[in-house]
Amino acid sequence: MGHAGAKGRLAQVRHALGRHERTLAAAYLAIVVGVLLLWLVPGVRTLVSDQARKATNWSDRQWVARVDTGVALLDAGRLDEAEAALASLDRRLPARHIKHGLASERTRILEGLARTYWAQDRKRKTLETLRRLTTFEPRGFAFHVLHAEAAASFGELDEARQARAQVLAIQPNHLATVRAVVRDYADRGDAAGAVDAYEAYLDAYGVAQLFLRGDALPVYVRTDARAHDFELPVGDGSAVPRPEEFSSLAPLEVLGIQPEAAFEAGKPGREGAPVRVLVLLSAFKPVDAELWAMVQRACRNLTAWERLERLEARTRVEAVPRDPFAGDPT
Repeated sequence: MGHAGAKGRLAQVRHALGRHERTLAAAYLAIVVGVLLLWLVPGVRTLVSDQARKATNWSDRQWVARVDTGVALLDAGRLDEAEAALASLDRRLPARHIKHGLASERTRILEGLARTYWAQDRKRKTLETLRRLTTFEPRGFAFHVLHAEAAASFGELDEARQARAQVLAIQPNHLATVRAVVRDYADRGDAAGAVDAYEAYLDAYGVAQLFLRGDALPVYVRTDARAHDFELPVGDGSAVPRPEEFSSLAPLEVLGIQPEAAFEAGKPGREGAPVRVLVLLSAFKPVDAELWAMVQRACRNLTAWERLERLEARTRVEAVPRDPFAGDPT
């Protein structure tokens, strides 16, 4: 009886729809046309767009707050709670590619999970998570640094070497990674590899900001520890800049300053016009005593005295080397 009754009610619904088919179609078309007309009205379109954007922003803020909570648990050392929170977010966060608006939260989740597993000494989960992280954001050199450090701590030396290679492919001036690569070559008895890695660091493109005191605009100088010359404006030409007037993010050695006499000043109608000077200088990469000692030892093992002399001319050892890149404790 129940089945027959259901069939009867379904037949009644179909009959009613058939009787009012034209009315329903007209109502549907009226709704569609009304929505389109409203959308074409600038004020309505703007209002709808604003509401949609506010809803999206609110949702994004909720995800950020949840990730903040998970990371805070990790920072507080509450590893089990941090793992549960971050693993849940890893499953639920909608960001599945790097161009998603919440991609940075995905990287925070994966980095947090990896650090949580690492603190728990869970090798497989740590390295699996770091592989996911570096695959999701392959250009984030700090993530490759973390991958290399974790892999090395677990004795996975081949994986650590591959991760360091990725770091230097993105940022060849990362001092901590350069030091680790040179040390790895030295530990394996590969003196040539150690020297090659150090020279590649010196040759890698990098710039330092060079300021003349009182001048807000910097000049960018190559930091390959070779002498480069360039022209620099020096105001009205009343004073030639002295070496101590220069400051930089990297150690600088001013090899010479040669004013170009009457380059602008002295011409009719150009009273007080700026002059320029020719500056010849070298800028050096950050190098610490430990790194330089390994390179010296490698050169001696190779009896590469001329090469050692060339590298020494391009090296200035700093007691506390400056490294502007994250992930380097120095």
